[in-house]
Amino acid sequence: MEIQYLNEHLLPGQLGQFFIILSFVMAFTASISFALSAQSKNVPEQNAWRKFGVTAFYIHLISIVSIFSVLFYIIFNHYFEYHYAYSHSSKALPFKYLLSCFWEGQEGSFMLWAFWHALLSLSILHQKHKWVAPVMAVVSLVQVILVSTILGIHIGDFKIGSTPFILLRDQMSDAPIFAQANYLKMIEDGNGLNPLLQNYWMVIHPPILFLGFASTLFPFAYTVAVLWKNDYKDFISPLLKWSVFTGLTLGAGIMLGAAWAYESLNFGGYWAWDPVENSSLVPWIVMIAGLHTLMIFKSSAYSLKSTFVFFLLSFLLVLYSTFLTRTGVLGDTSVHAFTGDGDSLFYHLIFFMFLFLGIGFFLFFKNYKSIPDTKKEEEDIRSREFWMFIGSLVLIISAIQITYTTSMPVWNQMFGTKLTIANPVEHYNKIQLWITFLILVGSGFVYYLKFKTSNIKEAFKKILTPLLISILLTALFCYGQDIKSIPIIILMFAGLFSVCANLFYIIKVIKGKAIKWGGTITHIGFGLMLVGIIFSAYNKHVISVNRLGVALPMGKETDAENIKESAENVMLFRGISVKMDKYDITYIGDTVIGPNHYYRVKYQVRKDDTGHVTEEFVLSPNAQINPKMGLIASPDTKHYLTHDIFTYVTSTIDKSKISDTSKYESQEVVKGDSLFFSNGFMVFNGFDPKPHNANYNPESGDIAISANLKIYSFNKDLYEANPVYVIRNNQEHFIQDTVSDLSLYIRLSKIIPSEEKALIEYKQPDAMNDYIIMKAILFPYINVLWIGTIIMLVGFSLSFYKRINQK
Repeated sequence: MEIQYLNEHLLPGQLGQFFIILSFVMAFTASISFALSAQSKNVPEQNAWRKFGVTAFYIHLISIVSIFSVLFYIIFNHYFEYHYAYSHSSKALPFKYLLSCFWEGQEGSFMLWAFWHALLSLSILHQKHKWVAPVMAVVSLVQVILVSTILGIHIGDFKIGSTPFILLRDQMSDAPIFAQANYLKMIEDGNGLNPLLQNYWMVIHPPILFLGFASTLFPFAYTVAVLWKNDYKDFISPLLKWSVFTGLTLGAGIMLGAAWAYESLNFGGYWAWDPVENSSLVPWIVMIAGLHTLMIFKSSAYSLKSTFVFFLLSFLLVLYSTFLTRTGVLGDTSVHAFTGDGDSLFYHLIFFMFLFLGIGFFLFFKNYKSIPDTKKEEEDIRSREFWMFIGSLVLIISAIQITYTTSMPVWNQMFGTKLTIANPVEHYNKIQLWITFLILVGSGFVYYLKFKTSNIKEAFKKILTPLLISILLTALFCYGQDIKSIPIIILMFAGLFSVCANLFYIIKVIKGKAIKWGGTITHIGFGLMLVGIIFSAYNKHVISVNRLGVALPMGKETDAENIKESAENVMLFRGISVKMDKYDITYIGDTVIGPNHYYRVKYQVRKDDTGHVTEEFVLSPNAQINPKMGLIASPDTKHYLTHDIFTYVTSTIDKSKISDTSKYESQEVVKGDSLFFSNGFMVFNGFDPKPHNANYNPESGDIAISANLKIYSFNKDLYEANPVYVIRNNQEHFIQDTVSDLSLYIRLSKIIPSEEKALIEYKQPDAMNDYIIMKAILFPYINVLWIGTIIMLVGFSLSFYKRINQK
């Protein structure tokens, strides 16, 4: 007999699944309609098919938005009968993180990707130019494949995609709980969001990154359209717009990821050459190469074939990135990769990649001979286009090196090898340093050359001033920061040269024409980024030096590992000051907000002669003790103009396993009396018949009164406490108050109204039972990196503004 389950909300899931199927059918319909329009030679027939395709695509877009809305409704209302809501959300999750639930899972992130494709397509659908039909045919076909990943339908034994609207009882049908019709009463809460995603950066980073991924489709689609129609007129303007937009959005997404890593992760930096980071970076590098070769073609009718290859590869590399991230190939090598359900996607994504690889390069080789390409008898090395092309090739070499190393897990699976890199960060840095040097130097001098040919002497005269300034600044900065590494000094020069040469070009050549500043501003930003990376990475140093001379309980498996980790960590017992660099630091208490445990650490700088405090601040790194993932620490950082102090908790005590053996002390007091405890004193200021205590929930019939206490620590901090004495149903109740910074617990256990006396009880648990182990790193001049990033994105924005306003 079939079980009639109780209290399930089936309609939202049914609606969601309907919209998934509708969006799939409409994307397929639009793709066929646009393809027929592109192939037709009859103008009325072209227009008819195009209109039909536009209508179908609008329905597809509405369906995608509806899928989002229904899934958000399910998550927001905590309908845990749905596997997606149960797996990725919980009742305690703050509203601002509910959106993050969408992209934690495979299905939600594919939906986000498809949503951006559909939304960006609106800028094309309303246009009337000849590229609408072939471009939208490609875009619609991509949407067909993307939506198929969330179809969740079976054809015989073959399953196509995984739907976010599957019920928990269907996903886990063998679980005994689903033999109960009222199983929902036993599911009190969901699994919750991954702790690493419970951060405001993860609300904005994934959407922007996926916007960048989605935008790579459009240069690809225009390239396919041009090759498909074998028509090489009037395509440069839209390709330029889309390639600049991709450079902006994907670059912003990558740098937001770096900011998230710095602000939220505890590896002590912003870029770790993580395989998923790399697979996002490579499509951007290839897109930038394509953007530069397209500008070469625009000015000199040269390098169009290379441009087409780069734009095709950029999107295909996004698909490859998706394959690496979602099939579990990188599960052991990346903190970002999806794991667990990659097997079901493996062949789906293989088909996705090879379908569009085949379409793009079939058309490229089919029309290879007809692609315009100005042949030169001899390349003029004095021309701007020659060095721009060399720069693009250098970018491609960078992309090849990163892709090859990142793909080692793939090579190992394909060929049964065991390729590994002992120190991946050092490996990448060693090679990419010299590639970056070439790119920076090229970005500095190339503007001083002209297209076709240049007067080298004249160009050298113009560039001599920024060259000399760069050499001088390099000497000053390297001396000031004690940089002695020759490769780092060379890279510093390259970054400063790029900044100075481009800034000088704006001042002396472009002058007041701000609309033309885009490229130079972008280069200045990139140069500053590299200077900031050198400053912050080369001279970053740990200031939390362990001076105890003993191994700390770091939670490592062996003593040797504990000793190694102990050297760069300090143990802080609550309330006991420790010297760290120029600071006196004190662990003053902790606070629990949701799943996060915040540990407050006070920093003080004192004058040596007087002991007077000249600077004081509190940092609150947080940590979650997760049953599955162990200690998950998120840093807190003090930002100065010239440096950052980056701190995070590396180990702490599990207070739930510590028994409190301390006992209350008591003292009778009248108004104005003082009570002393280990690190301060309190003053009784009388009674309050209207208690103000967060722990007291008044009920009808209560007789309640609170003690008004002012607490003074020996560090001159001031606190208030209001313990409450309650008579409820003829029974005494004591509602204690806590001063967590002092670990002071206070209660009002007796009142003598006739004498206006109170019996105050207080205790302080042993501070040795409350400690944290913390690491602190000083990053010098890291703001130069973030300023450079912003300037680079401003440059892209100016370039995009220029392109969209060009007729």
